[in-house]
Amino acid sequence: CDISPAVEESDFWKFELCTLLLGLSSYAVVYLRQRKLDKRLMEKINKQIAAGI
Repeated sequence: CDISPAVEESDFWKFELCTLLLGLSSYAVVYLRQRKLDKRLMEKINKQIAAGI
């Protein structure tokens, strides 16, 4: 069951591309979620400051 080096290299680069895309999409989800949570926290803090607590 020999696989030619060209096919093996092609499969390797496809795998690398898939892992890169997965990593970038995971980073984007985490980044956007963190921004949303930071915004929510700042709104809460500003509301508390406005209420005088």
